[in-house]
Amino acid sequence: MSQDFFDPEVYSDFVVEAREHLETIEPKLLELENNPGNLSLLNDIFRPMHSLKGASGFLGLKDMNALAHKGENILDELRQGRIQANSSIMDLILEATDALRTMVDNLESMGHEGSLEVGHIIEHIDEILKNKDEQASSGAPAQEVQKEEQDFSHPAAEQNYLLNMVSLDHLSDFIEEAQENLTAINSLLLEMEKGEGSSQDRINDLFRNFHNLKGNSGIIGYIELNALAHEVETFLNTIRSGEQVLDPEAVDVLLETVDVLESLLGNIDRETGEVQPESISGITSRIKELKKRFQVHQDEEDKAKDNGAREEAENIFAQAPADNEVAGQQQGDNDPEVDPQDLQIFRQTVDQQFSNMKHALDKLEKEGTDKELVDGLYRSLVTVQNSTGYMGFEELKNYASNTANLVDQGRKTDTDFSLMHGILKQEVDILESMINRHLSGLSSTVQDLPAQPSPEPDRETSAEKPSEASRVSSDPQEEAEPFAPAMDIPEQQQAQAASQAGESAEPSGAGKSADQGAGSEPQAKSQGSTTSTIRVDHGKLDELMNLIGELIINRNRFAMLSRSLEEGQDVMEVAQQLNETTNSMARISDDLQVTIMNVRMVPVRSVFTKFPRLVRDLSRKNNKNIQLITEGEETELDKSVVELIGDPLVHLIRNAVDHGLELPQERKDRGKEEKGTVWLRAAHKGNSVVIEIEDDGKGIDPEKMKAKAVEKGIIDREEARNMEEDQAVDLIFAPGFSTAETITDVSGRGVGMDVVKNNIKSLKGNISVTSAVGQGTRFSIALPLTLAIIDALMVKVNGQVYAIPLDAVSETTKIQAGRLNEINNRKVITLRGEVLGISDLAELLELPVDQADRDELPLVIIKVGDRRMGFIVEDLLERQEVVIKSLGEYLGDQPGISGATIMGDGSVVLILDPNEIYRIATSRS
Repeated sequence: MSQDFFDPEVYSDFVVEAREHLETIEPKLLELENNPGNLSLLNDIFRPMHSLKGASGFLGLKDMNALAHKGENILDELRQGRIQANSSIMDLILEATDALRTMVDNLESMGHEGSLEVGHIIEHIDEILKNKDEQASSGAPAQEVQKEEQDFSHPAAEQNYLLNMVSLDHLSDFIEEAQENLTAINSLLLEMEKGEGSSQDRINDLFRNFHNLKGNSGIIGYIELNALAHEVETFLNTIRSGEQVLDPEAVDVLLETVDVLESLLGNIDRETGEVQPESISGITSRIKELKKRFQVHQDEEDKAKDNGAREEAENIFAQAPADNEVAGQQQGDNDPEVDPQDLQIFRQTVDQQFSNMKHALDKLEKEGTDKELVDGLYRSLVTVQNSTGYMGFEELKNYASNTANLVDQGRKTDTDFSLMHGILKQEVDILESMINRHLSGLSSTVQDLPAQPSPEPDRETSAEKPSEASRVSSDPQEEAEPFAPAMDIPEQQQAQAASQAGESAEPSGAGKSADQGAGSEPQAKSQGSTTSTIRVDHGKLDELMNLIGELIINRNRFAMLSRSLEEGQDVMEVAQQLNETTNSMARISDDLQVTIMNVRMVPVRSVFTKFPRLVRDLSRKNNKNIQLITEGEETELDKSVVELIGDPLVHLIRNAVDHGLELPQERKDRGKEEKGTVWLRAAHKGNSVVIEIEDDGKGIDPEKMKAKAVEKGIIDREEARNMEEDQAVDLIFAPGFSTAETITDVSGRGVGMDVVKNNIKSLKGNISVTSAVGQGTRFSIALPLTLAIIDALMVKVNGQVYAIPLDAVSETTKIQAGRLNEINNRKVITLRGEVLGISDLAELLELPVDQADRDELPLVIIKVGDRRMGFIVEDLLERQEVVIKSLGEYLGDQPGISGATIMGDGSVVLILDPNEIYRIATSRS
């Protein structure tokens, strides 16, 4: 199916959901590798793969769908215990998830899946499944099921046909409602599998959703979808009656049915209403197998009847009776005995109600929404619902109830009913036609019932022309569904459907050969880069709307105050009101800022989930035994920061695995556990989020760092002698610096840590490192919660105002100038027992230093990592919230400056970079 018919936002949503599924799959696979018999883990992996297959199939992403389908197949075999999990199978599934992730990335950046070679993955999976079948000892039944799955990969080749639709809007409504039905079915099945809620209620909800699918597809003449929904509905009806039970195997088959139904929806051309037919024999055979398995306890009469139904289902749509009299008779057969007088009263009642409904709908179309008309329409539908319930016509009652609920929802949401007129008229006409057919089936058993003229609804549909309609059922022995809308099905289409018996098709092209799946050109035209999206809790949006409402009220108050001044009202009174309104505006703007920041916040989990796989692969490559422990995955950061922090973390994790952790034997010789550990942590600290990457490896040797730095010409020998240990460790961030003795594809090129530092600096963050030889290394990354607004301390330096981010300020104080001392040509002060280095901020910014003698010196103490330093300023001003603005390329590289902000008076104030200021101060000293 062409992807041009989908809104780009649909693809954006799919990209988000697909990544969530893949982020769930990968860590679970790594857990499964260590615990291969864990069925719960297998189910947790199977579900997202299943969802990914279904969603990609619906969107027409054929290569992605094919690969996900193969992944689902092998996972299902693992779940069923037919094959055993091992490292090679895990590697294969992980390779498949990598390919799926690449396809998702291509979809986001290029608008299509790209031309990714996945044939070898599909071939390998097929080979594993084939070997499993050859070695299986279960014999024919397992082989038969496998054969059906293989047959399911061959698409039908019959000619396309057109659906019966009134308009493209009608088609769009059908697809949208069908998608809602399938979503509900999927959720219900998963809930039932977990044992949540009342099982009987869930089964009834399942039945209603499949029933709606069957009825709606019947109206538009979608043969395959109608037949499959009918097959499932018949099966569910026996479960509702208690004759059968729904076990995990049945749930799996029904989930497969949902996939096929999604695929069938994907075969509709939304512009023309043309359908590319698919055979459904593969999945209907699975459903029939369920019936056979469940019906062993039924008596012989029930078995015979069900066998007749199965025979009829194989030739569904192949034959059609001349009229629907037989179907009508069947409907009557299954109803409770009806009193002729009750039936006559029922008929008169519903005729009157349908007359009232048609009158109300006509008026609504001409005059628009009128509460009395809408209420009357609702009351009439409720009356029909209650009347059908009283007569015991449960299915008719359910349809009337659904239609009444539709009207009731419209009443509660102030919907414009003139826009709903078309769909409501359609629903009422369908309901009336269903009741008439039902009553016709009863008429032969009620001899004294007076003849009533059949109502003739205005809309010409197949459901309203029974003489031309073809019933789904052609076997009088079948227990026919009592009110499925009949369809106009041309003989040619019937022949096509019949000729598909024995063939099957995999959803959305999943049955391509390996070569085709890998090398075929994508069907979709490039949609271009999809927009970046974020999922927002509905409550946050409600809060945002409430705040906007308050903002509008305050705006109106300002306008009122302006008029009061113009009219000569007392100035002092207006000033007081103005002050109150300004305070209210400040509160609202603060709340707006917090709410919008919260909307942009997302958990770092989406980044962290990448690394278990990375550590696994690198530890294998390096012949090391390493575990990764993650903490604080729920910690939230601004989405823009989360999107950009991934690459720096990859560098740090790689370095920890490649350089930090020793080989197992080396660790054992040093008295450590053979298994090394890498910790990845995230936590809130003040107005920042701190991410730590720590290992328990060999640590960083300061003396080795100095020697390498001298060797590479980064520092000279004199600097090395005077360098403190923490400064030597910081050399790891110098451009081109590397202590690796050999260059690998993992690390050792000397182009990593300086890039990491620059990337983090671009996020307004900082990185620090602490290490102990023989014990390990810890990198700490401090990131702002948001890149847009910060709290800042305003200071004056040489007559100019500067802003220092408040989260870097440890404290402020004023000291007596006489307390300054010098040690090794560095200014220091002892503050509460701590020796602090002191620098003049004006000197660091290359501004003229005030030489005037000052008795008292304002001091800002900045904390970078675990280290503190004091900076002398001219004056301490105030704390203020500032909006960060970029300086652009021209001024962006100025040392010590990270950005600028605009003050309330329009002046521009530069924002200092505390980490860079600290670095400049330590390097000069």
